Amino acid sequence: MKTLGCGSSLEEKSVLVFDIETNSLDILKASVRYFGAFSYLTNEFYMFAHTKKTEMYELMKKHSVIVGFNCKNFDLPILEREGFNLKYKTIVDLWEI
Repeated sequence: MKTLGCGSSLEEKSVLVFDIETNSLDILKASVRYFGAFSYLTNEFYMFAHTKKTEMYELMKKHSVIVGFNCKNFDLPILEREGFNLKYKTIVDLWEI
């Protein structure tokens, strides 16, 4: 079990690790085709097609920490353009680390 400090384990945290696949590399034109994620809250993997945006958003709403790779420059602008409100989430971009 990995610890995050203050006696809490990673499994107790509301962390979602995600990635999207799109139909373009241009963030102004790209649309989500697939959404994949792992939730430390539920200890489950998720995979949604673009037709399941409500389910994607509901999953992201349940988590306070969102983790991705290059998500601040690519994934999040696309998701926000498609109506996802992620302004009150803690965002961890592994590309920056």
